[in-house]
Amino acid sequence: MKRKSMSLNVLLNGIKTVLSLLFPLITFPYITRVLSPEGIGQANYASSIANYFILIGGLGIASYAIREGAKRSYQKEELEKFADEMWTVSLMAAVFAYVCLFVTLIFSVKLHNYRWLIAIYSFQILSNAIGMEWVLNIYEEYAYVTIRSVIFQILSLVLLFCFVRNPEDVYRYVIIQMISTVGIGLANHIYVRKKLTLKIIWSKKILEHLRPILLIFSTTLATAIYVNLDTTMLGWIWGDEQVGYYTAAAKLYNIVKSLINSVVTVYAVRLSSLYYQDKTEYDKTFKEVFQLITGLTIPMAVGGSLLRNEIIVILGGKEYLAATGSLAVLLASLIFATLGNLFGAGVLLIVKKEKYMFAATLTGTFVNMVLNYIFITKMKCTGAAIATLITEIIVCTILAVKAAPYLCHRGFIRHQMKVIIACILFIPIVWGINQLMIGFWMKLACKIVVCIITYIVTLLLLKDELAEQMIKRNQRV
Repeated sequence: MKRKSMSLNVLLNGIKTVLSLLFPLITFPYITRVLSPEGIGQANYASSIANYFILIGGLGIASYAIREGAKRSYQKEELEKFADEMWTVSLMAAVFAYVCLFVTLIFSVKLHNYRWLIAIYSFQILSNAIGMEWVLNIYEEYAYVTIRSVIFQILSLVLLFCFVRNPEDVYRYVIIQMISTVGIGLANHIYVRKKLTLKIIWSKKILEHLRPILLIFSTTLATAIYVNLDTTMLGWIWGDEQVGYYTAAAKLYNIVKSLINSVVTVYAVRLSSLYYQDKTEYDKTFKEVFQLITGLTIPMAVGGSLLRNEIIVILGGKEYLAATGSLAVLLASLIFATLGNLFGAGVLLIVKKEKYMFAATLTGTFVNMVLNYIFITKMKCTGAAIATLITEIIVCTILAVKAAPYLCHRGFIRHQMKVIIACILFIPIVWGINQLMIGFWMKLACKIVVCIITYIVTLLLLKDELAEQMIKRNQRV
């Protein structure tokens, strides 16, 4: 299979992810004002419950398939056979997930009021099973993925503004989300079948795949538990209103985290191929993505924290200002969450050390459970964010320590120090602009523009390697 340009892949995936970022930023302010904190809380609590079963349906297949599929990408017959095996496992996992969901909804009295919302969200199980997004990653079909995403996002936007108009439209809101999700799954399936003839097969190979898949799944499930546990426990202890406030903060956090993690996804396929073929090139590529992630997340965390009041007012309105503390804390955890993902997907998964990923996430799950109970009972939605931050720091530290023996360590700390120095300058800039007697939007625009320019200029003055590389690439273009 012919390899495509990494720069083009990152650009296309970046366009797709930026559009995915802009879409919620357009829709969420509208939804928060239409549905109210209680309505948003209802939908997101149901989503947090459904996510556990969506994870069961996914079974860790995507991560495993990307790793193993990348090895077979140059052998058409081998990839065909492997895809058939993964297709069979995907369908089996989806059926099992629906059985578990059905039993849970029947016997759980606590979930009685949310059962239909959870059932609607569960369509994502089917969409993920038939979509086989990992195949598109193997073939590096980022142009198709970008176009597909734009089409369904526009469709969702139109449906949302047409049919969600009052606080009683929670079900319509959730259904519209799933129309887009299922549509993407079907479109993917049709596209994948143009490249591979998918067949359900029964062989001993299925059992051989299950062990590593289940190990990855254990890690993914443990991660999902502590990622969703904050919303679940917040709803359980304090109800829909606090979930609604927390959702306003978590929305931006999750969007940005998805944006950064999409960069890791693009690089993960290439890193999987390079590790065993050209370790020097692997180290160079890993360093590049590490610097890119820290160069994005640290200024986002610092800048976002300084602008937390403005962000919450834009996203949800003044009635959501109780979420500003949560937003500041969650943006700090963004740094550790994305780096942890890089150490896991970019190193440990490639060298088949999934056991360390599982140990780290299992530790994180137990720590998060205890911390959520301690902090949520006392500090409500801000407590949930603090528990998430501490958990992400612990998990990232464990993964970094376990990944360290497989990495070349030169140049990492130097880059981070330059980024931190550049970000410290945001504080006097924001304070100074706050003293100006100008309007809300003009003041916000000035803060963002001046901080971005200051950040880039400072990195260039400090001769940061990543900043200089980016300038050279733009000059070549």
